[in-house]
Amino acid sequence: GPFNHLVSEKWEEYVQCFEFHALANGIMDADRKKVTFLSCCGEETFSLARWLVLSLEDATLAEIIAVLTQHYVPEPMRANRRYEFPMRNQGPSESVRDYIAKLRRLARFCEFANVKNRLCDSLLCGLASEKAKQKIQNKEKLNFNMAVEIACY
Repeated sequence: GPFNHLVSEKWEEYVQCFEFHALANGIMDADRKKVTFLSCCGEETFSLARWLVLSLEDATLAEIIAVLTQHYVPEPMRANRRYEFPMRNQGPSESVRDYIAKLRRLARFCEFANVKNRLCDSLLCGLASEKAKQKIQNKEKLNFNMAVEIACY
């Protein structure tokens, strides 16, 4: 369906969803994929692409998405997410799984060199359960998947 331009933080999810849509429907040809994207993205996004890209006919889908990404997810927004990421703690009524999902979502936009290590550190620091934190701290050769397993059980 069309992209809701009022929720720009969902842009990268929208693009990823489109990629899955194209794959699921066997749309592999680059030109066909581009026209499918442009016909599905919605009137607002299509109009924006027309204004931001010199020639939609000559641009590749990757170029169109890159220009739209610069518009919908500008650099200051990424910097803000890097600030928010280490500050994110598990809420009092938030499940561990929901907390981890939200951490992963924040991390996607931060472009960390080693995402798994940053996720592991934030999980350890942000968990509400001191008991789970202690178990995680006592684990040798800890990685993110191990920390998730300990935190969830």
